[in-house]
Amino acid sequence: MADSVARGLPSPGDPGCPAVWVGDSAGTELAALAAGGQASATLVLTADITTGAATETVWGWLKGSGNTGEHIIINTHTDGPNATEENGGLGLLALARHLAALPSRNRDMYFALVAGHFQLPQFSRTILNPVHPEVGQGAVSTWMLDHPHILQAAVLGVTVEHLGATMWTDDPVTGQYVPAGGSEWGATYTMHRDVLRLINAEKDAYLAAVREVNASGWPDYPVATVRPGVFPAYVGEGSSLYAAGLGTVSLCPSPTYLLQAGDAQQPQLLDLDKLDQRLMYGQILALAQTIGTLDALPASAL
Repeated sequence: MADSVARGLPSPGDPGCPAVWVGDSAGTELAALAAGGQASATLVLTADITTGAATETVWGWLKGSGNTGEHIIINTHTDGPNATEENGGLGLLALARHLAALPSRNRDMYFALVAGHFQLPQFSRTILNPVHPEVGQGAVSTWMLDHPHILQAAVLGVTVEHLGATMWTDDPVTGQYVPAGGSEWGATYTMHRDVLRLINAEKDAYLAAVREVNASGWPDYPVATVRPGVFPAYVGEGSSLYAAGLGTVSLCPSPTYLLQAGDAQQPQLLDLDKLDQRLMYGQILALAQTIGTLDALPASAL
């Protein structure tokens, strides 16, 4: 047991540590109760288990016209508890249709909608790269390693997750979970293949696209470009693309309701009421322009 704990892995038969996602006010109340030292709680988890159940990843290929022998991987995940967590597939389909309609594309493009995002211990595999160290791996890692001919020729990865998220919070006066006004920060990892390069073509292309989309009248703000820090945590399904040494543009906003299975007022909507369709469209437009800009650059610039 001690060795398992030291390695951060469960031992055989270890039930693990139950956890539940709560809002700000509930978290504050629970923390106060726990600090008193007299609190007790009962957590009941119910689930149906189907032994040997199959799950499938859907992916497609769009041939380029540049004969470069290089690939771009555009990915998302297909499983999630609500309309925000689950909607990356809409973005991928829109991007595929847009890119297929272009008169030419420099590189082959692969679209992967992977299963297993919420069961990573079973669905992820480790891609080791000392140049791009990464502590977590997405479910797309399994698809990538199952198709080495695609991965070996890939130079860029674009990840689409959590489109159209608006900002919500707990009202400190009423205790209700309400809109906070405006859109959730569009946090986007923009990393180049050479981490020591001073010019970041991925970041420059993405921010230029965001500016142009906003100028055209479609909303795509606020945005923030980020990168893994000293502790190399790259959140979302773009992590495996980064770990594989690709240049990456990975949109991954994280609203407070991201893991919520619908709120108490309208649980049947699965948080569909928290999405802004115009923002979704603006985000997709920005990613489409980013892909077009980066596809036109030589691999040495990515």
